[in-house]
Amino acid sequence: MGSICDISWDSGQDPSSTMPSIILIKFNGYNGPNFLYCNPGMIPIFPTTRQFEYKGVACSRT
Repeated sequence: MGSICDISWDSGQDPSSTMPSIILIKFNGYNGPNFLYCNPGMIPIFPTTRQFEYKGVACSRT
């Protein structure tokens, strides 16, 4: 379980029509490595696109 600490868009992007560039989440009980430029326990999540096939149709999801 975690909490969203910040949502950020690239400069010039319109938040009402574009996906965020990064979401920073603080996970309860996280004990992994710290990330540069993030507070301890805060994890950056970046968008990624996955392609798959569903009922014979090529699909993608970001």
